[in-house]
Amino acid sequence: MWLFFELNDAIYAPLISNQLTKRKFSDSETAFLISPIKKVGVLKLQDELIKLKKKSKFLDKQTVQRLLKEYSWMSCFDVNDSP
Repeated sequence: MWLFFELNDAIYAPLISNQLTKRKFSDSETAFLISPIKKVGVLKLQDELIKLKKKSKFLDKQTVQRLLKEYSWMSCFDVNDSP
C-alpha cells in the first residue's frame, strides 16, 4: 500500500515536476499539483524520524514517549512484540 506513496516521491513526482516546469508553472503551483493533501501516518512518522536522525544519533526518552503517544494508534507500531 505504501509503495504507491514511495513511487510517487521517487519517480512520478520528479517526472511530473519537470514537465510542469517546462510549461512555466511556478514552484508553488508545481508543489500543489504533485503533493498529496495529507500523508499517511506511517510516512509522517518516517519523515519525523529522518529529521530527528539528522539532528542526533539517539532519541531521548521524552521524544520516544511523544512518538509512542502520537503514533500508538497504528497497529504496525506495536512496540511490545518483536519484529
